[in-house]
Amino acid sequence: MSTSLKTQQVVFALDCPDARALADFYARLLGWQIGPASEDWVNVVPPEGTTAGFHIACQQIDDYRAPEWPTGSTPQQAHMDFTVESIAESEPLAIANGA
Repeated sequence: MSTSLKTQQVVFALDCPDARALADFYARLLGWQIGPASEDWVNVVPPEGTTAGFHIACQQIDDYRAPEWPTGSTPQQAHMDFTVESIAESEPLAIANGA
């Protein structure tokens, strides 16, 4: 018996107030695609043929409370880090896409 999971897919799910809007942002930012979706769950997947190893899902929560980071009553819940070659070149792109 193996002592680890054999995963078929790895998903990083983000709770949010508007699943479609957040998914559209990440799809534009990363050059990925909107995958299977429902009213309250939208998958953002890498382009076919790439091997990102995971995808992002945006899950709409009716009573979502955004974190008030770095201080506030609602702490940071999760975040994603993207390694880029140049922050100076990447920051304007992120802002143009809605960051």
